[in-house]
Amino acid sequence: MKKSILICILCALLVCLTLTGCKMHVSTDPTAPSAEDETTTRAKLIPGETQTIVDAQGETVLQLPDDSHGVSVLSKTSPVQRGSSISLIIQGRASEKYSIEFRLDGEKAALKADDMKANAVGFITWNIDVPKDLATGVYDVTIRNLAKPDTEYLITHIEVK
Repeated sequence: MKKSILICILCALLVCLTLTGCKMHVSTDPTAPSAEDETTTRAKLIPGETQTIVDAQGETVLQLPDDSHGVSVLSKTSPVQRGSSISLIIQGRASEKYSIEFRLDGEKAALKADDMKANAVGFITWNIDVPKDLATGVYDVTIRNLAKPDTEYLITHIEVK
């Protein structure tokens, strides 16, 4: 199911790029030179990372989630200001329960939200208030499928300013 959604998104992107006259360059080597111009969109494919497709002006066109451990981050708020809220959308397995935990420098959990059950398609949306007194920094955010916590998890990062 996840792969078919991803294929639909990629097809829609390619149609849009074709209709607008943009060319797309996909490289599996992030250091490879590119003949970029203002109509080129470039994707750097890096295993184990969320794939970001940007246009020549550096604007994000599309982000493809890393699905290496059965959990994908579809959207996240980062950076985020203290006193505001984080919105995080993931896709995992339908109807399974997931936990989320924030750590700064590997320390004890700095911020924890309630565990949530994925909907029928596997989506979960967390909206988490960021306390005004939370330390600034880049937090490791660990999301785990509670049914398979050792094999189905994802670690992403959110910056708190």
